[in-house]
Amino acid sequence: MILFLLLFGLAIQAQDKSVAPVNPVTLKYKATHHGYLGPVKTVDQLEFDRQGRLVTETGDSPKKFKYVKDAILVEQFGQVFTYKLNDKNQITGYTVASSDDAGSYTYDGNGNLIEEITTSDGDTSRLTYTYDDQNRLISTTDWQDDKAYTTNYSYNGTPENLMIRQTRAFDRTATVDFVYNNGVMVNYIFMGADNYEDVVLDDYGNIISFYSPAYDTTQEHVITYYQ
Repeated sequence: MILFLLLFGLAIQAQDKSVAPVNPVTLKYKATHHGYLGPVKTVDQLEFDRQGRLVTETGDSPKKFKYVKDAILVEQFGQVFTYKLNDKNQITGYTVASSDDAGSYTYDGNGNLIEEITTSDGDTSRLTYTYDDQNRLISTTDWQDDKAYTTNYSYNGTPENLMIRQTRAFDRTATVDFVYNNGVMVNYIFMGADNYEDVVLDDYGNIISFYSPAYDTTQEHVITYYQ
């Protein structure tokens, strides 16, 4: 499967999210991994603990998270995924109980994720990542047999108004511009059209509502915080 990494991360980020919001993460288990700022307690289908760690996720793919020494356990659809942590709190790999599915992750000296290899149902996938001198993601390559499918990223602006252009080297028509405010995505522009308008942020800088021209609706997020 060719991966077009839009909004989705793979949990440890070497660079501050406000500077490098699209840097890949191995497991989105923190509020910041989901693009939320402040002491978030609940938002939509997600519930976090006081440390900002995801506890439960409801919806079509419900998950429960448990944090133990040197590992994160994720239960989903009756299966338990064990994500192993090293002494730098980086996820180095995962296994699945009663399954041969597994994954391994490699980091550079700056803590950036540079390779992930995963096996699912007997099929192996490999992704590699490269970064600029500011530890910002500049390319993702999906290796399929003898072919490489690369997605490139370029940056313009400051953390308060940062535009990231995503271009697939194998499909130049699929260029997308993402706009971030201190790590929170406030717009994405595809084919020259804005997808977020009339964006309203709360006191922490999180989106609580925006107008979607594509669907002609106003979407709202109910966010609660720890006091």
